[in-house]
Amino acid sequence: MTTIPLLPRFANAAVAYVKYVAKTVWPSNLSVIYPFPSRISPSQATVCALLVLAASVFAYRLRRTLPWLFVGWFWFVGALVPVIGIVQVGVQSMADRYVYISHIGLFIAIVWTIAHWTQMLTAPAPASAAAAAIVVLILAGVTHAQVRYWAGSIPLFEHALAVTANNKVAHFNLGTGFWEAGMYESAEREYRLAQGYKPAENVYIGLALALLGQGKMDAAADAGRKAVEANRTNAEAYSVLGSVESARGHLPDAQRALARSLELKSDPAVAAQLSLTFGKVPDAINRFAEAIAAHPQDAGLHNNYAAALARSGDDQAALAEYDSALSLNPNLYDAHMNYGALLSRLDRNEAAAQHFQDAARLRPRSPEPHIYLAVLEASQSRFDVAAKEAESAIAIDHDASNRLLINAIRIPARPTAIDEYLAFLRQQSGHR
Repeated sequence: MTTIPLLPRFANAAVAYVKYVAKTVWPSNLSVIYPFPSRISPSQATVCALLVLAASVFAYRLRRTLPWLFVGWFWFVGALVPVIGIVQVGVQSMADRYVYISHIGLFIAIVWTIAHWTQMLTAPAPASAAAAAIVVLILAGVTHAQVRYWAGSIPLFEHALAVTANNKVAHFNLGTGFWEAGMYESAEREYRLAQGYKPAENVYIGLALALLGQGKMDAAADAGRKAVEANRTNAEAYSVLGSVESARGHLPDAQRALARSLELKSDPAVAAQLSLTFGKVPDAINRFAEAIAAHPQDAGLHNNYAAALARSGDDQAALAEYDSALSLNPNLYDAHMNYGALLSRLDRNEAAAQHFQDAARLRPRSPEPHIYLAVLEASQSRFDVAAKEAESAIAIDHDASNRLLINAIRIPARPTAIDEYLAFLRQQSGHR
């Protein structure tokens, strides 16, 4: 946590008192997190401090005639002292949750004073009731508008960014919300905007996962290494780096990273990944089952478990796990690709094609789904459709398409394999 000097904390406390009162009277621009400002205007802090002092003097002088105003105001001021920020308890400038208790005093002061004025003015009861009803309805409408932002992480932190400035915490949490929803490009954007958030390794971990979700393997590996450099005692940083290196096919690097992660913290999911890099599939299956028992809502775990089951030949169990993964996260690219590959092997070609198409939708800049669709369509003698998919893959990335085709159909590596395959598809299509 960054230490904030004492003088800015005093200035922020004065401003926060006034903002708390203003947001109580009219609850707008509320945020789940208010970042500490990079600069507080001396004139603003002075004016706010004078307002708080004036209100306190006013309440004190009326302590005999309006005792509820005195009690309520000083309840409000006093209850906020431990959390107003003079004693630093975080990096926020204020927090709405801090006023739950202090609000009791403020409402005592407001409500009893309004009741006193109503009696003094001898306002008719129907008029007073109507005015109170109007106020309640207005505030109910404002409350309803605010509650909508709490429907989920994405609307909550999007709103926080809309009403605050330089909010690294909101960018980081919004990135996590996008990542959990499978919106990896948006997650990458928010994690990059969160640069400067502490602890730094958390930002790089999220960025690595967001890049991995888009198939940007080299960039994901770079982010994973930065996470490790930021904190060499963070087990998650090593496990994410290991996962990325494994996906890149750099098994020795993956094994070193995963082993280091396990040295720092025992985790059956990481142990399962490490076992897979050594080809120990039965051990990996047992460890994935253990991990899922502890985290049944983790879509990525179900996908990895399914892949291990498929490697062991337990296709029905693998199908069930892929279903679980996609029910938890319909935007999980790897699950669509893995599921499609398994369905294709089981000659369930229509369902396989649908999953490859879903994968292509999720990663429009990845040639992989198009390569697999080309191979799938060619296996059914639909060579014209297969050729179009191969063309789409080449248009995205020729060399990556070449590598993917070689792996998909297990042919000797050569730089022109994809071009030869496309020529073959076009030739077959022309003969139809």
